[in-house]
Amino acid sequence: LIITLTIIGILLGIVAPNMSTFVLSNRLTTQGNEFIADINLARSEAIKQAGNVGVCASSTGTSCTGSWQSGWIMFRDGDSSLTWTATTDSVLRTHESLSGSNTLSGPTTIVVFNTSGLLANSAAAGNFTLCNSQSGKSRVINIQATGRPSLSSGTC
Repeated sequence: LIITLTIIGILLGIVAPNMSTFVLSNRLTTQGNEFIADINLARSEAIKQAGNVGVCASSTGTSCTGSWQSGWIMFRDGDSSLTWTATTDSVLRTHESLSGSNTLSGPTTIVVFNTSGLLANSAAAGNFTLCNSQSGKSRVINIQATGRPSLSSGTC
């Protein structure tokens, strides 16, 4: 019994520190995949609905305010202004704020796709970086002018 408890204690001592790294890495991967999924969904909705659809940073879940780590919304750009307008645009989907110590930053706080699935606002082309300050790891989401996002790993 004492030998079994000793072995279990040694194994727990080895596994416990690695478990926190595993959780941080999985959270980073999950949140990166959620952002890419919403970007892809906005692009396909723009094509399907034959109108501009955007994704923007939102701390309220009802308008484009705040930063990316506060959350984001996907909206139908009813007036084709390439910005959020409360009177003409409608929210299609919301995403809550990022959990843990993850931060998301990008070249702009709004990404809009046109009816062809291309970026309607060229300022959104570039790298969006999802960074975890505790692990020093990041996921870089690159959105090209064609509207296609890609994901790569990096460091903060």
